[in-house]
Amino acid sequence: MRDTDRRRVTARIAASLEEIDLIDRLAAAWLRHAGLRGRELDHLALGVREAVANAVVHGSGLDPEKSVDVVFERRNNVAHIRVEDQGEGFDPEALPDPLAPENLLRPNGRGILLMRAYADDVEFSFFNGTRVELSRALPEPGSDEEE
Repeated sequence: MRDTDRRRVTARIAASLEEIDLIDRLAAAWLRHAGLRGRELDHLALGVREAVANAVVHGSGLDPEKSVDVVFERRNNVAHIRVEDQGEGFDPEALPDPLAPENLLRPNGRGILLMRAYADDVEFSFFNGTRVELSRALPEPGSDEEE
């Protein structure tokens, strides 16, 4: 594959919990096709799942009339995953620290931490909704990591 090749898959789901598993399976298949294996694949797929879950639950409020768009794209040997919802947005820096002692037993609040831990870069932007973009370098085609 040339360095400038682009590989893109898009999906639109209703903002419901049942749809998250569909994107989870799609993410795993796409990341495997893109060359990730083992723990690296599992970790980035978990980061994608967290982004989609946040979009469904927090961004779109579990409103099945709203949608969440997910785009998987390979550019210049980097996986780019974009998740967009129709929510009002938020300030990612204003969220409570999930590692603070008072938050350790909370049942939620770790999604962004996981996204940042497992992707090389995570960016948030806000328009008529929220966009989360995760990116991660992929193994070179033919490398041992890819097998």
